[in-house]
Amino acid sequence: GREYKTGEESYTWLFKGDKSWKYKNEGGALKLVTGYPRYTYVDWGLLGIRDRRSSEGIDSAFMWGNSGNVYFTRGNQYWKYSGVMRRMLNGYPKSTSRISILRRAGITEIDAAFRWVNNKMYFFKDGQYHRYERGNRNLVGPKDTGKFWFGCPDE
Repeated sequence: GREYKTGEESYTWLFKGDKSWKYKNEGGALKLVTGYPRYTYVDWGLLGIRDRRSSEGIDSAFMWGNSGNVYFTRGNQYWKYSGVMRRMLNGYPKSTSRISILRRAGITEIDAAFRWVNNKMYFFKDGQYHRYERGNRNLVGPKDTGKFWFGCPDE
């Protein structure tokens, strides 16, 4: 999921397969917006992910910094949505190998990603995660998702 602000309103989006759920943030609680879930391409206009019959959707979505830009990944490709222009940018998809953080981590595909309240980015793939700290450009990982996020014991 990810949070996206439009003016004074704040929304959190969740994605699964080819569908998305839009929640309005109201006083610390999330309320599903009427009309959701619906096909992701309706709101985001993802090029190449418009076929409503397709069971494929996006693998991850994350906002980068405070620019309002949102990145969507599927497999080893990504799309960039401009928060300023409020549309998907032309020239996409591009290879995820162009995203320097993923390249540094040796990741070509990600299962999920988000920016936490501490302004750190988390990228998940195959039961492991990497954490990127934007301020000092520190990349930590891979670490075991089960152990560090859910307290699962070592096998």
